[in-house]
Amino acid sequence: MVHPQSANFGLFIAMDAATVSTDAIYTAARTLVKRGLASLCVWGPDCERVHDTFDRALIELNPDETDANVVITTWLASESLAEAVWFFVYCAFPASAYQQTCSNWIASVICNPEWEKPVREAISAETSKKRFSRERKKSK
Repeated sequence: MVHPQSANFGLFIAMDAATVSTDAIYTAARTLVKRGLASLCVWGPDCERVHDTFDRALIELNPDETDANVVITTWLASESLAEAVWFFVYCAFPASAYQQTCSNWIASVICNPEWEKPVREAISAETSKKRFSRERKKSK
């Protein structure tokens, strides 16, 4: 299970959900929302169901959401794993209510250990590029 160090966090899930029950996904979703989920990207077989299950938990736990406190979620079924990681690193962001408290960005690989190494490598490469780009802009 995910244990963030900040009040809010972004989460990338690479998951083969084909053999995971909706009830198990829903239980995890409720737990993660209560722990401060602020942004979610889901990739892998049956990721649309995972996304929709998280959205159901979000609506139930925060029925009065606004543009400021909405948890932004996306499923990336049409993208490659590398493209999904790129989206998570460069395009995922928290709503304004969570921007100051969302400092953990977590990647989790579930039900397919073969994806762990490519996810780690892609995140490492993309965050290095992002860091280099920020440093380059500051030096100009």
